[in-house]
Formats: sequence, structure tokens, C-alpha cells
Amino acid sequence: IKPFENVIRTTLRNFNVDEQFIWLAAIESGGKSNAESEKGASGLWQLTSNTSEHYGCKERSDIGCSTKAAAKYLSKLLTDFDEDKWSAIVGYNMGGTNYRKHRKPTSEAKHLANTVTCLMREHPYVYSD
Repeated sequence: IKPFENVIRTTLRNFNVDEQFIWLAAIESGGKSNAESEKGASGLWQLTSNTSEHYGCKERSDIGCSTKAAAKYLSKLLTDFDEDKWSAIVGYNMGGTNYRKHRKPTSEAKHLANTVTCLMREHPYVYSD
């Protein structure tokens, strides 16, 4: 994550998303811009191709592009879920529409949301300037 801090920090701030959401990228991809999941998500933010393209990014391994797409998506999810970070993270993992429809998080989504919100609260990410 360190090499991408400035891009992440600036982009999240530009979309009014808490900079601590950097933990989401750190956990989702291990901080690797070329990470790929078994389910087809890829890049630092582990976006699916549909979500990435919906938010204007065709190249998920591009840090600037994928961070902007993730920030737009997180901003929408935070609005949709009344600024509840835990629900926004669950929606990010499951797909916002899917979570809104069923309101039952998967065990994977719950674990991710619990981990990220705990890190945000207990171990705030300190940027190196």
C-alpha cells in the first residue's frame, strides 16, 4: 500500500470518503495492484469488471483509475447505507444491490467488514508524508 498512499489518500478525500478506507484495499488485495480473486475481482481494490467499468475504469490494475472507481462506489454505498461504514463494506464485497435486496451478509462479507472497521477504529492508518 505504501507506494500508492498519495493517490489513494487524495482520491478518497476528493470523493468525501474516509481515508481510513485504505484498509479495505490493504485487506482485499494485500496491497497488490495485480491481485486476482477466484471470483474474478482484480486489482488493488478487488473490483469486478462490471463494477469497475460502471464507475469509469477499464483497467483495474491501474492504481489511479481503480482507486477513483472504488472511491465513487464507496461514496455511493455510504450514501445508500446512511454513512454506515460496516454496511458499505458489506455492500462493496457482496454488491450493493445484492445486499440492499437481501440484507443478509455472507460470512465472507461480515468478516471483511468486521476486520476493516476494527482496523479503522483500533489502528488508524498513518500515512507517511
